[in-house]
Amino acid sequence: MVRALKRAGGISLKQIKVFQNQSYKDLGILYGLFFEDINHAADGGLYAEMVQNRSFEYCEIDNPEYHALTAWEKAGEVEWEVASDAPLNEENPHYLHVVAHPGGVVRNRGYNTGLFVEAGKRYDFSLFARGAEGGVRIRAAIETKEGVVCGEGFLEVSGGAWKKYELQLAVKETTDCGRLALIFETGGVCDLDMISLFPQDTFLGKKGGLRKDIAQALQEMHPKFMRFPGGCLVHDGSLNDHDRNSMYRWKRTIGKVEERPSWRNNWGYNQTLGIGFYEYFCFCEEINAEPVPVLPGAFNPHKGVGAPLDELGPWVQDALDLIEFANGDARTKWGRIRADLGHERSFSLKYIGIGNEEIGDGFFERYSYFHRAIKEK
Repeated sequence: MVRALKRAGGISLKQIKVFQNQSYKDLGILYGLFFEDINHAADGGLYAEMVQNRSFEYCEIDNPEYHALTAWEKAGEVEWEVASDAPLNEENPHYLHVVAHPGGVVRNRGYNTGLFVEAGKRYDFSLFARGAEGGVRIRAAIETKEGVVCGEGFLEVSGGAWKKYELQLAVKETTDCGRLALIFETGGVCDLDMISLFPQDTFLGKKGGLRKDIAQALQEMHPKFMRFPGGCLVHDGSLNDHDRNSMYRWKRTIGKVEERPSWRNNWGYNQTLGIGFYEYFCFCEEINAEPVPVLPGAFNPHKGVGAPLDELGPWVQDALDLIEFANGDARTKWGRIRADLGHERSFSLKYIGIGNEEIGDGFFERYSYFHRAIKEK
């Protein structure tokens, strides 16, 4: 390749060699992924859950157009209300109370145009329920938008205590606009929560795991690292860790999915936190990418509000505990928690991010506390 360079007094030629099939230098870990739950990248995307608003936790704090029954509809003689007395657990306080006559239907529209299911494949359906005396017979069906049944199964809800019910639904017809319908065959009264539908054909076959097509596409990019769970997603929100619009707090994203809270998503969605920090670490390991977790730095640059310097201790400790969760052995508190979740060996964490695209003295004043403590750890 030859390029002409303009110089004073005329034009000179400079030769540039291009080596098409010869690498010059290894990029190391400079090439990787930045994952953030934006445009339904997690819920409705990488996370294989097909039911939208599965625990009736959507609200206007998430999005002005959201409410507790977003993505749900009913048909036939059904009375329903979202209730919160004696819930399944405190982190997900809402559930659906249903009074149905025989043949009444409660239906979920899923994301976008609806559920995508394929003929010949099987899907895991589950819900938590409690019923009135006498029991309630429910037919769980995947239907097309026109009402054609693609697959179905039956369950009997009985007893006054919350109980998990599970079915495998074999699909005989492909559709990309499916609906999950709960048909109350006998009528009755019951409470429903955490209504869920997952393909069995997930990435690496993990139950309740990641969408195979998206996860494989990310794996095939051969990223050297993955930064998660996002940028502004992490540091925009309230300083109170139990507010609905709290900054991202990693400790509340691990453990049983039904015990994880539902949060406002900075980009105008809802976070079920079905992909939590444990799942992110596992995915990084599975695609051979260095994990780069990001935590808030106790400062919200969007609003210019930060935790007082004398109250930074818990924020800094969250970062130290995350390091222990990733790298500590089973004799440590957080290493033991990781091992109990199913990963005995260390995740070999080398990098951690504090804050995201930060500006202003408010952040950098607080960052020094994190930097010092993490270096000592």
